[in-house]
Amino acid sequence: IGGSIPRIDLPALEPFFRNVMVLMGRRVTRGEEGLSVATPEDWKRSLDLQPRYDGLVFDRNLPGNERMNRLLGVGHALLDHALAEAAGRPVLIGRVRNLAQPMLLAAVEDEVTGTGGTVHRVVLAVEGPGADGRPPLADWQALDRLNACLAGEDQATPLTHAERAETQALLDILREALPSVATPFRRPRAVPLLCLLPEGTA
Repeated sequence: IGGSIPRIDLPALEPFFRNVMVLMGRRVTRGEEGLSVATPEDWKRSLDLQPRYDGLVFDRNLPGNERMNRLLGVGHALLDHALAEAAGRPVLIGRVRNLAQPMLLAAVEDEVTGTGGTVHRVVLAVEGPGADGRPPLADWQALDRLNACLAGEDQATPLTHAERAETQALLDILREALPSVATPFRRPRAVPLLCLLPEGTA
């Protein structure tokens, strides 16, 4: 999974970027030159960020002299802050609209340290329980699935009995699938990161 070449490119990051900006109280707009957004208030003390960005694009075909300021990707200060913000939020379970099956994202690491390997972590996802038998999804495949989804509206309601059962089923599927996942690790260990449930599960 970790060694497969993603079949998606930078534009697949735009839904994620927009969602993080919404969480930070900012609205991303699109004009002829690209995306525009004001830097979130909580990030304005960062010296590597500008007060506002205009003409941003997820497009590698930009001329070289424009890439530094306009190309959004890993390494651009604004997207790096968005990634750090998302990674730092203590959310372990969420409800999602337009999600066909419950999904569990997990990080796979090697319990054996000091191996000198270049890959230290692989992110994958399992679906279920209606997706029994399907191989785990690579990180880019999970991203592709989630780009068609929206955050659920009912964020604060405690998990229902059915949702708890679905969460446990996903953990079981992950444990059973791990031995069949091709990784560069001697003794792979899965660490659950985020459980996503279809909104409206009874």
